[in-house]
Amino acid sequence: MIEIQCIEDAGELGRLAGVWNGLLQRSDSDSLFLTWEWVWTWWEVYGDRYHPLVLVARDHGEVVGIAPLMVARGAGRVTRHVRYLLFIGQNEDVTPEYLDFFVVRGREAEVTPALCEYLIKDKGCAWEVARFESMLDSSPNLAAIQQAFARRGSPLRLMSQVECPYAELPDSWDAFLQSKSKHFRKRVTYNLRRIEREGEVRLHYVDRDVSLEQAYDELVRLNKERWGEEGESFRSERYLEFHRRVCRRLLPQGWLLLVLFKVADQLVAAKYDYCYASKLWGNQGGWLREYEKKEIGNVFIGKLIEWGIDRGYNEYDFLGGGDEYKKRWGDSLRMMADYEGWNDTLRSRAFRAGQQGRNWVLAQIPADWRQKVDRVRRTLGI
Repeated sequence: MIEIQCIEDAGELGRLAGVWNGLLQRSDSDSLFLTWEWVWTWWEVYGDRYHPLVLVARDHGEVVGIAPLMVARGAGRVTRHVRYLLFIGQNEDVTPEYLDFFVVRGREAEVTPALCEYLIKDKGCAWEVARFESMLDSSPNLAAIQQAFARRGSPLRLMSQVECPYAELPDSWDAFLQSKSKHFRKRVTYNLRRIEREGEVRLHYVDRDVSLEQAYDELVRLNKERWGEEGESFRSERYLEFHRRVCRRLLPQGWLLLVLFKVADQLVAAKYDYCYASKLWGNQGGWLREYEKKEIGNVFIGKLIEWGIDRGYNEYDFLGGGDEYKKRWGDSLRMMADYEGWNDTLRSRAFRAGQQGRNWVLAQIPADWRQKVDRVRRTLGI
């Protein structure tokens, strides 16, 4: 029989460290963004704004499933009275992807419904709205979660979807290039040769050629150099602190791929990726603006893909976003989506009715007035 424990204390959550990754790697939800190193670091940096609601499923004492959840209050004048059920990691400037429950492979049909039943029935008093973001449509748990909410009369609603391109890696760099168009191959080769004419190209890897602290500082500098005022990454103090801490934890595990790109001893670019579960995970980068026209970003990706192929990695995952460069390098797509579901409580029914009434009123407003009304709504938090 499946027994469910609900953890609502951060100290008690910390005691799951010994079983967390082992269970994750026995599941079909295995993702870097669900590892203990990522989740616990996130909680250390951002957790003071949230209440943990982590469900642990056990079968005869063995942990067979975890739902890594938390509760947050809305930020507006009205929504502050509403409690949102979220995956740990949502809702902040750090944006993890492929979030999910994780359950022993093959036992999802048994364990996931038990987790959902407890969440809705026994802990239904703790939340009004569930927002499950960044779930893969191939999630082994999604169908069971959808069915559980549908049985309660509030089916999960699809809020948005995004493409996640990825490249399958063959046995050699030459084979990878041959799988691409002639134009692609010429472009990659041309840009690399153009940069090589300026001097020797060298990649400096963290912990082998450069210290983590130095590489991280250079990454931040080059990211700001690349994006200027338009950038969103490495801006807030919490964001900077989170990634500094998580890099320190991922490095000893062999999961960090932080690399500096030098041309004739000049540092021109930095790339911050991950290597986990037999694949490379594309993340952030930055470079000197004068190298923009030389397509330094594409050259760097090629170098890291070649590095990954040489070490037996089978995929480069570009994660969410349909950017053209991702589609050029990738040969396949995953789909990732955000879902919303409502709890059947008096407070949630009242809030939902208010939302529906507000939407009806807004629909009656002439289009040229809606922008002004939206500004007022944001100001008032309604």
